[in-house]
Amino acid sequence: MMLTPGQSAALRKLRELWPATPFVLVGASALGCFLDFRWRATNDIDISVSIEVDELPAGLDRLPGWSADQRAEHRWLAPEDVKVDILPAGPNLRRAGILRWPRSGNEMSLLGQRLAFEQARDVQVASDFSIRVAPVPVVCVLKMVAYQDQPQARTRDLEDLAHIFDEYVPADDQRRYSDEVEAGIEFEVVSAYLLGCDIGVLVNSKERAAVASFIAKVRDENDPHGTQARMANGAPLSWRRDPEALLARLKIFELGLER
Repeated sequence: MMLTPGQSAALRKLRELWPATPFVLVGASALGCFLDFRWRATNDIDISVSIEVDELPAGLDRLPGWSADQRAEHRWLAPEDVKVDILPAGPNLRRAGILRWPRSGNEMSLLGQRLAFEQARDVQVASDFSIRVAPVPVVCVLKMVAYQDQPQARTRDLEDLAHIFDEYVPADDQRRYSDEVEAGIEFEVVSAYLLGCDIGVLVNSKERAAVASFIAKVRDENDPHGTQARMANGAPLSWRRDPEALLARLKIFELGLER
């Protein structure tokens, strides 16, 4: 569990504010609930909440010490320097698959958000307090979708995904040695394979197409956003800046996805 006291306090305030409204922790802070998230630090939290866009600010403006970030329509500034990104993803928005922010008119895809709500797990934050958290495969899908929405601004998503390929299944996890792993798959890429397997059983056809589109961008050496090089540069030290190691993991990930 990698939530700071400030993040935990912010989440507790959100639970008090929305006692009957489902919301899910997503993004990097969600990864820290399930992985040894040691490759980078974050004091931000990302929340998907089951409200429609016209319900904003949904009481956030009444929270003591909280204020809207005037530079980012989705962001709220909470005490202890915690940035809280709020994504309205109510049932109507999830069905439409697109969110248009009212002030800026910017659009973003909500593809995969239904997974956040359907697959979220309860995580104990304190003895008297738990939250719903999107599991790692779901966060990966959301990061792949988000990257394709704003490729220039989402380098950290590439870094996270590269590390998750290796970190998703720990070296001592028995899944690595189970019959679930096809014969001939090398030990160092088993984690990527099992991640692909776990995503493959969750996604629908549209989500699967978005994952396939992300894979194609990473493979494309002529991609205008330099996705392959950027992802390799943010990878674990053992294979950082090695596109061939990245492509090997990508190939095995895709094999698991299609299993």
